[in-house]
Amino acid sequence: SPHVAGVAALMKSVRSSLTPVEFDALLESGSLTDDLGLAGKDTFYGVGLINAYKAVRAANTNLADLSARISVSPSNIDFDAVFNSIDLYVSLIGNASQPVLVSTSTQQPWISVSEPVNTDPRTLRYRLTVNRALVADGFHDGTLVFQATVGGSALNSVSVRVAMTKRSVTVAGNAGLQNAFL
Repeated sequence: SPHVAGVAALMKSVRSSLTPVEFDALLESGSLTDDLGLAGKDTFYGVGLINAYKAVRAANTNLADLSARISVSPSNIDFDAVFNSIDLYVSLIGNASQPVLVSTSTQQPWISVSEPVNTDPRTLRYRLTVNRALVADGFHDGTLVFQATVGGSALNSVSVRVAMTKRSVTVAGNAGLQNAFL
């Protein structure tokens, strides 16, 4: 709620005549959000994650274009000892006159990245997977780099920290004999 209220205030700052009915219509149409989860409105994510840039552009289409670049969310991923795959989202911020290409690279063989899936015209979803069979027991830390290019020219690159723990032995807790006095 506070984030949506803040974005609504930003929208009002560029178009003071924006009405609550117009705001609700833009929100329901997905013009203010990045779709997450199942395509369209769903019970877990609603209409998606609020996107301040998209919202301000929807409120005032006369704003100057920002330089194109990508943003990655989340920027740190910890698989701990439990998870094997986690999704992350790469969003285009600003406008590009040509299609933006995103490539990935990592030096850690235990990190793999799926082919991207478009969640909307400006967002790609990637699934990161770790292969614990390739590492020894312990904590492992790596980096995944997303590089954006448009028309053969580099836009920007974003590094994501990836951490994982491997435990071959499961330790069960044992508090010993307990006494209760009444």
